[in-house]
Amino acid sequence: MHHMAVAVEHASKAYLASIAPVLLASEKQPSVDDLLVLSGNEDRTKKGRAGLKTIGGEGAILRAAQLLGPEHKAPAKLKELRESRNGITHMGWGQPVTECRALLAGGIEHINALLRSHLIW
Repeated sequence: MHHMAVAVEHASKAYLASIAPVLLASEKQPSVDDLLVLSGNEDRTKKGRAGLKTIGGEGAILRAAQLLGPEHKAPAKLKELRESRNGITHMGWGQPVTECRALLAGGIEHINALLRSHLIW
């Protein structure tokens, strides 16, 4: 469960970076240094990549879904998958096996949509 949620986050971030690395900028107010690094202008910063803040997992999934277009409907279980990952990671609790299958399927569905979209480009 944990690894599927991480895979969905990483696949979403990879999709964003494949379009334009600056799409990895934090959904909160990104710093000028962060924007410079992500736009390929790291040499114009004092810190470079040190301390770079990028978009969080939930934000990356939402931003990727937005770029996939209105015909893409994020799987309903995706939010539960992220919540389950957070529960496992931060509190040591997980979901019953019967619920895990549906959550994993939601993750696979999202990754497939990202891959299909990328192959079309």
